[in-house]
Amino acid sequence: MVDREKLNLSNCDTMFISVNVNKQTALVPQKALVRYKFIEIIMKLAIKRYYECGEVSTELEAIDIFNSKNL
Repeated sequence: MVDREKLNLSNCDTMFISVNVNKQTALVPQKALVRYKFIEIIMKLAIKRYYECGEVSTELEAIDIFNSKNL
């Protein structure tokens, strides 16, 4: 998925930070991904990798391609 052209490690770090900006609670540790945040970051990375670079025409297609190629 990370290819240094369309999606690099810096993009992944930024996505992690963006989905993890909430208050720390007993159920949601500060620097950890809970299940729903993990799914959110995966979907955002799929959209960034396939939709924003122009490989597909819709965000749903980006998620479908990600599921078939990367999962």
